Amino acid sequence: MMTDFSFADMRGCNLTGADLRGAKLQRTNLSGATLDGARFDTLEVGSGRGGSVAANLQLAKLRGASLVGTDFSDANLEGADLSKSDLRNADLRDAKLNDTDFTDAVIDGAKMKSSDLKGAKGMPRPN
Repeated sequence: MMTDFSFADMRGCNLTGADLRGAKLQRTNLSGATLDGARFDTLEVGSGRGGSVAANLQLAKLRGASLVGTDFSDANLEGADLSKSDLRNADLRDAKLNDTDFTDAVIDGAKMKSSDLKGAKGMPRPN
C-alpha cells in the first residue's frame, strides 16, 4: 500500500529511520526535517521531469539515508545533510544543491546535470 504525503507540511518532523519506500511526496514540505537513516529507495520526490513542483527538502537531515534511484529532479535540497547517504543512480538534475553536504556519500551513477552545486561540501573531484 502506498502512503500519499503529497502537499503535506512536514517541516521539522523527526522521521529518523523511517521506511518511506513507495510513498508519494510530491510537493511535500520537508524543510528542516530529520530523516537520518531513512529509506527512500526509488522514491519520486522530484518533479518526475513532468514539470510539477518538487518537494522541499531544504536543510533536511538525510545522513546515512538509502536514496538509491530516488528522483530528486528539480527538488530543493539547499543546505541538506546527505553525508554518508547512498545516492547511487539518483536523479538530481536541476536540483538546488547549494551548501549541501555530500561528505562520504556514494553518488555512483547519479545524474546531476544542471544542478546548482555552489558551496556543496564533500563532492568527489573529477578524474
